[in-house]
Amino acid sequence: MHARVAAGPLRRALNLASLAVRARPEQPAHAGVTLTAQGSTLTVAAYRPYADGGTDIAVTVSLGADPGGTGRSTLDQRELTRVLDAAVKADGPAQAARTPVDLHGASVSTPDVSVPVRSYVTPVTAAPPVAPIVATVDGPEFFRQLTRVLPVAAKDETLPVLTGVELRVSAGTLRLRATDRHRAAETVMPAQPWDHHEDTTAYRALIPGDVLRQVVKSSSPYNGPVAIGLPDETVTRTDVLQNPHLCVATLEFGPATLTAWRLDGVAPPSVFAPIADGGTLTLDRKDLIRAVRKARAVATAKGAAEQWAQVSLTHSAEDAGVLRVAPRLPQKHERDRTTGTAVAAVCGE
Repeated sequence: MHARVAAGPLRRALNLASLAVRARPEQPAHAGVTLTAQGSTLTVAAYRPYADGGTDIAVTVSLGADPGGTGRSTLDQRELTRVLDAAVKADGPAQAARTPVDLHGASVSTPDVSVPVRSYVTPVTAAPPVAPIVATVDGPEFFRQLTRVLPVAAKDETLPVLTGVELRVSAGTLRLRATDRHRAAETVMPAQPWDHHEDTTAYRALIPGDVLRQVVKSSSPYNGPVAIGLPDETVTRTDVLQNPHLCVATLEFGPATLTAWRLDGVAPPSVFAPIADGGTLTLDRKDLIRAVRKARAVATAKGAAEQWAQVSLTHSAEDAGVLRVAPRLPQKHERDRTTGTAVAAVCGE
């Protein structure tokens, strides 16, 4: 393979491709990215193999290259990234991004250096299925809402359904949901149907949270729309066996396409059920966060494991206009003698 591209776009493509590269791959070639040069386009692709022979994450990024490129090579993603960063070290950001990079087989060259990179035999991998696009959303807002929901998604792999974020497109909206059984987060944002016509079908998929966390980290320079591909929410196991594209969800942003195998299940609906007989309290966000941090720190100081430190929120008629945030201590007699931070609150029905 030989191609010439600018260092900046190549570095961003490698960063996105890292989403599909395992930290400790079972086979060496799975640590690689496949670079395909054709004319004036270079495609960077990575596939993370799935247990049953498919791929559970696939990333493809297309970037412009000088005309005349041709061929295909599979190079170690981490080493290629480190070499590329080192080759433009000490250059200003703008100059580094413009630096021409020549890729020739397993060699990377800039005007200053030429370095070999670990290469692998290109694996024979079938193109992953891609879910049909059903809607587009504003990219920055989508990633912002993901950052609000993701902290609630569990990280315990023994409960895989709780490690995901549910995406559901229906009636011109995208709903994001996540829960770890103790907490729940839900947000709704506008979504434009892909064909610009009214669509009464609902589409849904539960996407692994670790995939979406990496997507958010890699998306900061992107300001365009995000196209979302999801299967119909009525899809059954039998349907999935007959049509592989029904077992994946797809995100397209800019030149990148990410395909992730969806988790088998749904977010527990009971967790998100509204409380019919409850009222509302309006508080200053900064004051509440400050009080919670203090209470958790005290609970930890009293022996609670940091990840399980709990706080109690109390509002009573005797303490009107105030929400008390106190550490939940292990011994009941200690809890009874503990007071918490008072946060001003406005009551509403």
